[in-house]
Amino acid sequence: MSEVAKLIPRHYKGIAIVMGLVVVGFVAAMPGVKFNYDFHALEDSSLPSFRRDKDVNRVLGYTSEPCVVLTNSPEEERAVVNELKRRKAEHGKDSTIDFVAALDDLVPDQQTEKQQVLEQIGETVNKSKSDEPKIALLKQQVAVKPFGRNDIPETLRRQFQGIKESAGGFVLVFPNVRLSDGISVLRFSDEVSDIKLPSGKTLQAAGEAMVLADVLRMVKREAQPILWAAIILVTLAMWLTLGSLIEALLCMAPTALSLLALIGLMALIDLPFNYLNIIIIPVLIGTTVDAGVHLISRLRETHDSWSEQFAETGRAIVGGLVTSGVGFAAMLLADHPGLNSLGRLANLGFAMNLVVMILGFPAFLLLLQRKKKENPS
Repeated sequence: MSEVAKLIPRHYKGIAIVMGLVVVGFVAAMPGVKFNYDFHALEDSSLPSFRRDKDVNRVLGYTSEPCVVLTNSPEEERAVVNELKRRKAEHGKDSTIDFVAALDDLVPDQQTEKQQVLEQIGETVNKSKSDEPKIALLKQQVAVKPFGRNDIPETLRRQFQGIKESAGGFVLVFPNVRLSDGISVLRFSDEVSDIKLPSGKTLQAAGEAMVLADVLRMVKREAQPILWAAIILVTLAMWLTLGSLIEALLCMAPTALSLLALIGLMALIDLPFNYLNIIIIPVLIGTTVDAGVHLISRLRETHDSWSEQFAETGRAIVGGLVTSGVGFAAMLLADHPGLNSLGRLANLGFAMNLVVMILGFPAFLLLLQRKKKENPS
């Protein structure tokens, strides 16, 4: 650390320029950062349960995780089915709805008219004296009487009415998209939300897809307010601690620059944000700002040579950032991909802040100090 402390005063201008150009390069790459909407990328998809779930969906021909719309009467149930089928037809090939199932779908329509046709067929068949099995089976089939919802076997009714039967029930909505695809889940959620009935009542669908869509919307909606709240509250805390807004903003500078550089680096190495690792950004704001506070306070309170001040404080800064990084590095040992992404992003953030604090920020402070001496007014 002492060697770095001696090197910076001799080459502070060059170091400041190089670090500035590097940070500008990273910032220029920021627009390329992505958000990973694939939920399976954060889950241990090698588990037997995940592999079996894919096999089940492939055998059934549809996802085994439908959404449910609760209804209070058969009329509401039919209205929901009609509205969802209308939306599916409206979206055409872009629809995210595979099919809609309800208890009424198990009861044939126009049974009276169909019964008349069956009776006519029965009159003809009954005249036959043949003993062939096919004729006997046909006589049995045309003798079937009309049936209603209550005539459906209990095991089938429970799929649409639950254990306790009631006048209402629920409609099952099966998606034709992968629930691991966040973009498609959002589209599915939009397509099946706010189901308006002829009575003016609005019903909502519930299920895993709707929960995942709400998670993504929450992340998108609350990310910026949380980020700004963290920045403002940390700045206010430093203002109260240091007694100077200028010094508080100066302490925030390396944190802000390292975060901007981190986002640019993520774009360059193709490391996307996801709904789990994005929470590390406020954490980095609160933890990396300590280094700036320690250095500013040390330089303000002592009159030792700059190299001695920075050598002593620099060791504390390195120690603090390294220990924080080691703590988050433990997540890299986990089998969970989501925890791995959290650990990787945290350590990249600490590493970026370490470089800024050890090279860029001290060179910048020296540059300000020398200019202040050259222009005391």
